Amino acid sequence: MSYPAAPFLLGIILGPMADNNLRRALILSNGDPSPFFMRPLSLIFVAAILLLALSQLNAFGRLRRMLIHDEFKE
Repeated sequence: MSYPAAPFLLGIILGPMADNNLRRALILSNGDPSPFFMRPLSLIFVAAILLLALSQLNAFGRLRRMLIHDEFKE
């Protein structure tokens, strides 16, 4: 398996840091993940992550192409 060097290195370096900070935040909130979704900025980030993940699926891409194609018909 050949991975690009930059994302691999970022994952190796930032992965443990993200894991430690996630654990720390969950300990401070007594295991409740709702503080991650209470602020408007965090909701924007969650929505962006979901859109990016969904954009990788073929069904979402076809739907997007259909919507774009319909917009240009008018």
